[in-house]
Amino acid sequence: MPAETRRCVIYRSEKGKTIRLCITTSDGKIVHATFTGDFFGEPAEKFQKLGELLIGLDIKDTSRMMDRIDEFFEKEAIWLAGASPEDFKQALRKALKSL
Repeated sequence: MPAETRRCVIYRSEKGKTIRLCITTSDGKIVHATFTGDFFGEPAEKFQKLGELLIGLDIKDTSRMMDRIDEFFEKEAIWLAGASPEDFKQALRKALKSL
């Protein structure tokens, strides 16, 4: 059984809000990802789905991960204040660098 690696990173948006991403990988794949922070978004329960969209992706396939984040914000029609979709991508990039 491959060992799991877990990292949590904090990214601060240009508007001063915090995005925290905790990500767990195993055998080069994302097995868990959760975005939290002090940004404002509605409906709040939808943000759990954002992390779930990354599960199963190869950690080297950053373009696919970024596409999933873009699709999430396009399709879910979420109201977001204090952060942007790009901030979530930056948090993910920071997390991937630490793996």
